[in-house]
Amino acid sequence: MTNSKGKRRGTRYMFFRPFRKHGVVPLATKILAKRINEHIEHIKHSKSRDSLLKRMKENNQKKKEAKEKGTWVQLKHQPAPPREAHFVRTNRKELELL
Repeated sequence: MTNSKGKRRGTRYMFFRPFRKHGVVPLATKILAKRINEHIEHIKHSKSRDSLLKRMKENNQKKKEAKEKGTWVQLKHQPAPPREAHFVRTNRKELELL
């Protein structure tokens, strides 16, 4: 007998079922086809893929140039570095604590 973690675990769920079906209880997770009522004009494509495709094109160009020169080039995605430290003026206004 198995007793996995989950919503329907434990002996009360295991022994409640017929003998040959003892064990993990499968959850009812059917994928139901649903109809969406939307006009096609209102649907927008995600912009996240555009940035990926742009970066891939740039990387291919960099690879080609590096191969011609015979050098190594960094192609991994670099996150934006932290901003430089600076002072914030309050113009003699009192600070408000949140």
